[in-house]
Amino acid sequence: MWIIFDLDDTLIDTSGSARPVKLRDALDAMIKAGLPISSRDTYWNSLIEIDNTAQSGKATFEKFCSKYHLPPRFHDIAIQEYYSGMDNIPLKLVPGALDCLAKLRFKHTLILVTMGVEEDQYKKMIRVGINPEWFETIIITHHYDKAIHYKHILNSLHVPSSNIVVCGDKFKTDLLPALELGMWTIHIQWGRGLEAEYTQSPHYIVSTLENVPLIIDEIQCKP
Repeated sequence: MWIIFDLDDTLIDTSGSARPVKLRDALDAMIKAGLPISSRDTYWNSLIEIDNTAQSGKATFEKFCSKYHLPPRFHDIAIQEYYSGMDNIPLKLVPGALDCLAKLRFKHTLILVTMGVEEDQYKKMIRVGINPEWFETIIITHHYDKAIHYKHILNSLHVPSSNIVVCGDKFKTDLLPALELGMWTIHIQWGRGLEAEYTQSPHYIVSTLENVPLIIDEIQCKP
């Protein structure tokens, strides 16, 4: 089997460790750039409220800037700050991540498709003990919709889509494109994935990575 993993909130607990810090840093960057501010606490509370139901950091700042009728440059500043500069933030793994990868990587081919800044994503992996060499292919994209990358992987492998499993936390961007291509899907309920709204049902829904190797074995046994 070929198994495609997302990184943030699938293998690395970005929401639990980095997300609150980067939200604060992004707000501070907007203020430094001239964001009109009467009360920082008001903006901060609004940002947290929006982020609690947003599907991504990008969506958070789109809604925040729209709410306060901010020029586009503030959105760009916030996004740049939010998705970069993770070096000084303590990171932790989603529980069971290393054990899951260890059980899978000698029996299957692992692929990573993640949204972010390439240098930062590699640094994050190394810091938490994920060896990039465990993955046959690593794709780091600036776009949330991963459909184009899944199609490229499918075409380059020359295997049926039923031989590919996608594991991710975000339904719309990680799993829905895979479902539409006929791939198996495992929804990891972590981070923003806890707020998922399904338009189609993923094949499997798990709250722990410990179940993923067992699911892969089950999929292999299916006709």
